[in-house]
Amino acid sequence: MNDERDSGIIFHFTEDRVWPTSFEFQVMEGSTGDSWLTGPVTCTDSKGTAYPLNDEMRILKYKDAEKASGEWNLLEMLCYENHAEFFVNGVKVNDIHDLSLTEGRILLQLEYADVYYKDIELIQLY
Repeated sequence: MNDERDSGIIFHFTEDRVWPTSFEFQVMEGSTGDSWLTGPVTCTDSKGTAYPLNDEMRILKYKDAEKASGEWNLLEMLCYENHAEFFVNGVKVNDIHDLSLTEGRILLQLEYADVYYKDIELIQLY
């Protein structure tokens, strides 16, 4: 199989179904830091572009900071109020705000290949 390894951190979801209504921090070779919207969710990107209700919408990262295939990447996501920021190896790569969902569960998702996460930390600041 020659497809890129594809996974993600799905957040702010409340439904138990395949592709729950939610937001995703994409973790995929070459696309780490993109954001996917699934279901009827809305948000605005860092340039002020509003993303309307859609089954699925992709917001491209604005910087590439991932390491070469096979190396560990440090992923950080800050979620507060109606805002989410994505960092890859200490570099801010995406910033979405006006999120239509502001709470819900977190899901580690994978497609097409094994994925490994280590040293996961969840920190509640308030």
